[in-house]
This record gives sequence, structure tokens and C-alpha cells, in this order.
Amino acid sequence: MWHRRRRSGSLGLVRTAVLFLMLATATARADKSPETAKYLSGGASAVSGAVLLVAFLDPPLGQPFNRPVMYTGLVLAAVTPSLGEFYAGEHFTPGMGIRIAAAGLATYAMQNETELARCDTSSSATDPLCTQLKGAGIALIGVAAIGFIGGMWYDSLDAGDAVDRWRSRHGIIVAPTGNGIALAGQF
Repeated sequence: MWHRRRRSGSLGLVRTAVLFLMLATATARADKSPETAKYLSGGASAVSGAVLLVAFLDPPLGQPFNRPVMYTGLVLAAVTPSLGEFYAGEHFTPGMGIRIAAAGLATYAMQNETELARCDTSSSATDPLCTQLKGAGIALIGVAAIGFIGGMWYDSLDAGDAVDRWRSRHGIIVAPTGNGIALAGQF
């Protein structure tokens, strides 16, 4: 009897995600929907935020957060809020630029604004020291977080306008009529 080996669920999820990205970013000369662009950007922002939240809500024992889940969420949050703009043919967005700058600021803070200090959980003077952020580092991380979230928000709000810009570049006009909508364009 032949049995088929069952594929890993994560491999199927990756294939589904790649297919979804390919479909979402297709720039064929058909009309594009502002609502679809908003759903792509808004939904992707929500999923990215949920993954980041899970990183803090389900940390391994003794850790402040789950590192692999956190890094996955950060990568998702850096790219996926722009899905609506990708759908509209804009491949580098102002929101993405803001998120990249915020990540750079956070990296700077983590590299240059830390100090070794006695851990809060240490019970003796021989326990190892912990790396902690200094006052300016905490402020810089806060500014970076606000910028990162602002970049996500910008892309989610701009997705519908990106479709309108795509329509104007391709000469497509969508206008309401008495019984529905009319579509006109240059083909």
C-alpha cells in the first residue's frame, strides 16, 4: 500500500503566502480596487501587529519576549503594510521609508545607548551583569516605535490613494452611473 507523506504545514503556509503576495502585487492593466488595496494594507498591518503582540504575551521562561516571533513580526511589519501600494504598482512607499528610518534609529539606540548593570534578578555580587538601556536609549526606542507605527499607519491610509494614482497613470476612469459604474480607459 502506498502512502503519501504529509507535507509540513509551514511549507504549505509559505507557498500560500508567496501565491498571495504574487496575486496582490500583480500590476496587470485591469482596473484595481481602492477597497482591495486598503484591505491588503490594513489586514497585513493587523497581522504584523498581532505577531508582535504574541512575541510579548508568550515569552519563553525567564525571557522578556520570544525572539524568533519578535523578529518575524518586525520583518512582517516592515514590509507587509505596503501590500496595498504594491498592488497599486508602487514598490517603495513613504511609509516604508519611515519604517526603515525608525529601525535604523532603534538599532543605533541598541548599539550605542546600553550599559552593563546588575540584573534585577541577581541575588549575589558574583551573578553576571545584564545589558540595559540608558535614559537616552529608552527615549530613542520610544521615538523609533512611534515612527514605525506611524509608517505602518501611513501605508494603510494611503493604499486607496495609491490605486487612484495608478488609475491616473494608466488613464482609467471609474465613474458612477444611474444603474452602476462606468469604466473607461486607454488600452
